[in-house]
Amino acid sequence: MVPPNFGVPDYREYIGDTGRIYAEAIRAAGVSRVVNLSSLGADLPGGTGPIAGLRDVEEALNALDGVAVRHLRAGFFYVNFYNDVDMIKKMGVQGSNYSGNARLVMVHPEDIVEAVSEEIQRPFAASRSGSLPAMTGRWGK
Repeated sequence: MVPPNFGVPDYREYIGDTGRIYAEAIRAAGVSRVVNLSSLGADLPGGTGPIAGLRDVEEALNALDGVAVRHLRAGFFYVNFYNDVDMIKKMGVQGSNYSGNARLVMVHPEDIVEAVSEEIQRPFAASRSGSLPAMTGRWGK
């Protein structure tokens, strides 16, 4: 996972650069299996805003020779709404950059932990590299 850093001048570049650094570290350390926390939309060529940087990360990891990579494309972490509590209390609104009618695919971090732990314990070879099903709601339940 690339940790957010909204203070950088070019967010997509920051995400992509971080992914390339991860890929180099994985190569140098001889890691042979990776489960990467990505995002819904990272498989799309464009029109996804900052998520496009996660596509760059996926491409950097996919380019590693001899490394089996699985991408977990999670939805919006619904716990991120906790950041809006003060705004709701003080202003009576919940601000967002999407329409109030938008339908969001959401997931809880505990579901992500469960999915990653299941996947990392399951043997996978380079032939199984690729993406896990889009993660929404309770994983596998």
